[in-house]
Amino acid sequence: MELGAFIPYFRNHTDTHRKSDQEVDMRNQHPWTFGEEAVEISKKYIELRYRLMPYLYNEFEESAKTGKPIQQPLVYHFQNDPDTRDITDQFMFGDNIMIAPVVEQGATSREV
Repeated sequence: MELGAFIPYFRNHTDTHRKSDQEVDMRNQHPWTFGEEAVEISKKYIELRYRLMPYLYNEFEESAKTGKPIQQPLVYHFQNDPDTRDITDQFMFGDNIMIAPVVEQGATSREV
């Protein structure tokens, strides 16, 4: 949910698990399935997404006009910086917001 708030198409997906060749069990992805902490985290980032709607709307409009992607690798903006070429866990969300998710289990921050 935290990262999803900064993806152009914000959606909570589910996964299928085969019990047998005929049965498919859909995994419940509702935040309340994972407890109160997950509900609070989901609420926080959904509210942030809604506060970003004017920004995101403008980025989508620009993308429609120019073809420029909304989610961009760092090298898209910083082509003269060779250090950005191999960064695969950070990206730009439009032209003005850099996203650097914390992807290490147990970590609460990271160096950017």
